[in-house]
Amino acid sequence: MVVFRTHRGERAEAILAGEGRWCCPGLPVLDRVLNALHGPSHDRGGVEPFGHAELARVAAWLKGEVRTQQ
Repeated sequence: MVVFRTHRGERAEAILAGEGRWCCPGLPVLDRVLNALHGPSHDRGGVEPFGHAELARVAAWLKGEVRTQQ
């Protein structure tokens, strides 16, 4: 997941689900944008783990940070 601050300074999360779809429960309007712009590529030939590059790009785009759930 990517944790970031909204334009109002509120904490929000963008979650990359196992099936490769983005979900942003606090700002559902971002779901479609994130899926269109930053959907994981399935055909990278094993260069990086699934979704790793997309998490980093979305974190940079939203000025947030990547966090893993434990």
